[in-house]
Amino acid sequence: EVPVQRLLLSAFSAQGLVPGGGVQFEIWCRYYYPNVRDQVVAKGTLPLSRICAMVTMQHREDVGIQTFNLPLTPRLENRKELRNQSSGLLDVGLRYRRTPRTAEGVLAARAVSISVQVIRACGLQAAAKALAEQEPALQF
Repeated sequence: EVPVQRLLLSAFSAQGLVPGGGVQFEIWCRYYYPNVRDQVVAKGTLPLSRICAMVTMQHREDVGIQTFNLPLTPRLENRKELRNQSSGLLDVGLRYRRTPRTAEGVLAARAVSISVQVIRACGLQAAAKALAEQEPALQF
């Protein structure tokens, strides 16, 4: 039986992500003036280490639910000094369940189901302000 952590690491590596990376989140904002456009204003990452730790702590066939507060970093092209500052938090709920799957009465394999759900985002006002400072066409 292959450990779930190894499956997670290989799945993330197959996507071209850096080992030790995680689930990436982007916060998009739709602007209507002077033209309609969508723009990434902040990004956050749920580290793979936290997912693996949650998997390790779970007992067989239990459902585990955990909420993570992820810091968001603003995405500004010209303002390097603001890149590492947090522009708010993203609350992410992670539900983990491990159940055996059977095929014709024989234990076929173990299936792992991980679902990630965004509960709420707060603090995006800081990202909007920083973007408005950079982009003169935007007002906040």
